[in-house]
Amino acid sequence: MSDNRENIENVRYKVLLCELGVLLHELGKVSQQFYYYQLHDNNCSDFEYEHIIGIAYEDIKNRIFAVADLNDCQTYKKAKKMIDENEPDKLKRDFDVLDHETKEILKRKFIELPSPFDNGITYRLGDFIEYLGQGEKGLYAEKEEKIKESYAYKIFDDRYPYILHLLNSTHGYASGMDKRGDDESSSLKAEKDGPISIATPFGYEKSIKSIINALSSFQIEKKCKDCKIREYTRCGSISSLVDVVEPIRKCAECVIKGCNFEPEDDFIKEYRDVKNKLKLLFSLVPADTRKPINDVTVWDTACVAASMFKAIMWNCIVDNNIDKIFDENVKVSVLSLRLNWSEIISNISDIPTILALKDEFTDKLDYYKEVIEYKLAVGNEIYRDENGAIYIIPTSDCIKNMIDEKLNPHLSFEGRNINKNYEDVFVSQKKTKDPRYIGRVVLDIIAATQEINYNRSFFDEKWGKDSKNSGYEICPVCGVRPLKNKNKANICDDCYNRTRGENSRSKKWLKNLDGTVWIDEVGDRNGRAAVVSSSFDLDEYIRNGLIYLADSKEYMKNKKCFRISFVDKTAIPKTGFYKLMYRAKEVDTAIYIDEQIPLIIINNKNDKITSGKFNYEGQKYNIMDINRVGNAGYLIKLKDELPQDMGFIKAYGVNFKIQSKTEMIADKEDAANKVKELFLYTLYGSEKGFDFFVVDEMNKEEDICDNILTRSTSFARYRRIWETTKEFYNDVLIRGDMQKRRGRLCICNITNQDGKLVDGVAYEIPLTQKVKIHVVYDKEKCRLIMIDNPYYIASLIDPNKIDKQDDPLEYLKEYVMNIKEPLDVNLSAEYGRKSTNIAQINKATVAIDETEYTPAIPVIAEPQNFMAVIPAENAYAFAKAIYEKYISEMGLVKNRLPFHINIIYFQKNTPIRTAIDASIRAMGKSDTRLSLPVIQIIDRDMQVQSGNSTQFDKIIQLEKCYKINVCEANPNNKYYTFIEIDENKISPNFNKIYIYNDSVSDEVHYFVHPEELGRGDYVKINPSFYDYEWLSTGNRRFEVIYKNGKRINNDLKPQLIDNIDEMDYIWKIFKSLSKSQIYQLNETLSMWRGKLKDGEENSSDVITFYIRSAILNTDGLEDLTNEDIAKLVNCFKNGIFDAAFEIFIKILKRKE
Repeated sequence: MSDNRENIENVRYKVLLCELGVLLHELGKVSQQFYYYQLHDNNCSDFEYEHIIGIAYEDIKNRIFAVADLNDCQTYKKAKKMIDENEPDKLKRDFDVLDHETKEILKRKFIELPSPFDNGITYRLGDFIEYLGQGEKGLYAEKEEKIKESYAYKIFDDRYPYILHLLNSTHGYASGMDKRGDDESSSLKAEKDGPISIATPFGYEKSIKSIINALSSFQIEKKCKDCKIREYTRCGSISSLVDVVEPIRKCAECVIKGCNFEPEDDFIKEYRDVKNKLKLLFSLVPADTRKPINDVTVWDTACVAASMFKAIMWNCIVDNNIDKIFDENVKVSVLSLRLNWSEIISNISDIPTILALKDEFTDKLDYYKEVIEYKLAVGNEIYRDENGAIYIIPTSDCIKNMIDEKLNPHLSFEGRNINKNYEDVFVSQKKTKDPRYIGRVVLDIIAATQEINYNRSFFDEKWGKDSKNSGYEICPVCGVRPLKNKNKANICDDCYNRTRGENSRSKKWLKNLDGTVWIDEVGDRNGRAAVVSSSFDLDEYIRNGLIYLADSKEYMKNKKCFRISFVDKTAIPKTGFYKLMYRAKEVDTAIYIDEQIPLIIINNKNDKITSGKFNYEGQKYNIMDINRVGNAGYLIKLKDELPQDMGFIKAYGVNFKIQSKTEMIADKEDAANKVKELFLYTLYGSEKGFDFFVVDEMNKEEDICDNILTRSTSFARYRRIWETTKEFYNDVLIRGDMQKRRGRLCICNITNQDGKLVDGVAYEIPLTQKVKIHVVYDKEKCRLIMIDNPYYIASLIDPNKIDKQDDPLEYLKEYVMNIKEPLDVNLSAEYGRKSTNIAQINKATVAIDETEYTPAIPVIAEPQNFMAVIPAENAYAFAKAIYEKYISEMGLVKNRLPFHINIIYFQKNTPIRTAIDASIRAMGKSDTRLSLPVIQIIDRDMQVQSGNSTQFDKIIQLEKCYKINVCEANPNNKYYTFIEIDENKISPNFNKIYIYNDSVSDEVHYFVHPEELGRGDYVKINPSFYDYEWLSTGNRRFEVIYKNGKRINNDLKPQLIDNIDEMDYIWKIFKSLSKSQIYQLNETLSMWRGKLKDGEENSSDVITFYIRSAILNTDGLEDLTNEDIAKLVNCFKNGIFDAAFEIFIKILKRKE
């Protein structure tokens, strides 16, 4: 079928049916029986989540006497035992997880697969559940030539279920080299007791309330009358995931029962909805309930497995080659469709256009998804953010050509080309050991800055081929189109339609007034706004932060371990990874494990590493050790006695001096060189080389590496990370610390008889010579709605009249109603257009629309980046709310998960593109790593967050006010507690050091458990920062530029993120002082700041003395305790005082 597109079209229905089977393959985990099994309930001690339908039981029962050699197959043994012992209760318990109608649908035979999967087997959806077969010895063949030896071959009437083999392979690919702790032989045992919960990959356990809320939004299938989801979710007795898993599964059964599997067209139409519903449900259930491996959901595993399954299945179909399912080095293709979204929005001049473009780009991405996932049914979207989407598709050139034909005409957006790229990659690092497997490739695509490629045909179409001589002005909003037909707004037709057309954002806003799209409305009482942005460095976390103890047996596969002896006993390398050299040839990476018991692990079992032996007069002699003698000689100790105890012995063509019957010396140059050449190996690392001699090979693999850390390569876990951070930002938008405003002023009964007012367009109404309000015409309700902050307008009219306690809307209502002259309605002066009168209102009827609204405009809320425009007076509180949420939900990995918060303050009449450009500059990655000493370790009462989730019980306070949160309550939960230490300042008091080698950068990292740390120990962190800037002019945005983690023009910025906690403390100090006192204190301290920068009086004690003096000489601060003064001094040294002064006093002009 290499290029038969008609046949490809015909089999997509069958591919989608198989994909649905893969999505359901862990349905048995969505059951109370599975939870009780994992909790070691005796009634479910041998429950197997695969066997919940009875298909395997019936298949084996029909073959029980025909197949005699199935005795090692667990599926067979279980079914045979149930048949022989006739256990009706046990059968009822296992096979009654699902109701009768669901099981009958899953048992129905209706999937006849295309070539090369068409070997006479008619499959059932239930086969994908019952024959998962992970870990069952011999159930599936490893290679095609062993098919007839496999149990599956015999169970399926001497035919091999290739499609189920593929299911099992892709299930393993999705999980990858997962976190250990799920078997008794693990070096780290998983917790098997306690309440069932679902966690994030950052160690945060979600509350049952959040799960119930998500489940309550589920839309019941109309065809299913038995679903009682409302009763379950409203039941007050639900207190754990065990209680709520039953209604989740019942909802999933409703989806299955409500699906029209035939005819084909109906199924394809409905499949999208089926998939979305299963996503909602399965995302609420952990794929494993044992802590801490309860951080991946059933949906994460299912959708990643389904994506790889779909791509590999198509590869086999198109090439008509079944061998691909047996290929351990199997590949899929990663398709990326990306552009530089930051570049686009930083060139747009108004918020409604940015939001409209965001919707348009989302629609375009939805179209790509529709084509790839459903119309062609050849791949799945696995990642999406503001820059585009990434898909897993087949490697087939035929299918890539089909995708190109569908997508190429739609790969332009706002004059830029959407960068399309295919890369064929391995699906598993575990099998290939290739660092460029799918996970690494996707991470690199996400991290890459997209090139800006302009679309020539777009500009030819809009401008004409001779654009330089067209004579047209450029649109001031989008910056890419010509002003051919100047309209009243003086913008291009496309931008006019976005802002004033039938589907414009302003008209959508008129239908739902609980939000805003207007920058004037976002401005605070001082007429200022702020862009708040934040960003996760997820690439850094996945590469160096998502670490766990390696399972010793897994780690030692394909490795050899040797006990060694160093030639120079005074020079022994520290624990770490080194390059191994033998005869001037690099062998592989060697790992030195323990200074007390020197040994190395060789990564490749085939490398020839041996202990020393030589022959003399037909006798073989074994070397036990080699030590250095003098400047260049060697003392060689032998296991076997020499025939004489003096003189010389000749071996390998050189003479060795005999020291005793078991010792000889190589003190001559030729003998010393021969020892180096034949017997010695060298470790090369960051220090000098270390020569050693191999004593013997070790065989006790399980006792060797209990301190090796490795990185999770589970692609399902990567996906879960992206989903978690996106959910984090969506929650920020809903729950951000933003007080709603009461409503809006409206001028009613607007007749608009001459039709000059345009629906959804903003206008100005001068109230005085200096004060004007902005309004939007609402044609449907015949009114003009004010889109300014009422406090700001009221304060402009009478600054002394309005304070926090007054209601500015009532004040403005009365004020406007008392204006006797007609009110002019003008088009504002913008985009090179003069202010123009449009209409007049002779006698205003004024009312208040009571719809409460949030004065915030979300711009980006994606897995890595967030951006919103909010009132300046709320920006600090909003940023602090984000910080507190980050600490609450990611605090256990805070030292490994960089997270940055930025605030750009500006006057609301500043061009929004200027503020957004500054914010984008501040969102750039920081590659800084810090080594900070431990100041103190604080034991705390168990920190209980929302949902009764225990997060941390100890805080490690570092220098510069940085904190690390840890939880030692569960000694087995070591995935989130490892703390990296400075390899150049390792304390001799550490009992156990864990080592991790970053295979991408080849750097070595050293970790300890937090219980090992004490005051003075140096800890390495990937720091998180917060930064801010006041755009007094547009050019200030160019000052937001970084080098080595610091601003080039201001080394006090950015601040470490924990300093946000200290800002409120400084504000409390400020509140006790007058404005003049605050400025005087700042001026005095700034003098010492200047001297500190110039290198004068750089003694810490002298500086501290003068700062203390300045503080105590300030009226109102003389009663501060020594602890308060020390804290204030520390805040000044760390730049927190300067930040608080600039934000609270100079920018926000706080008064109380």
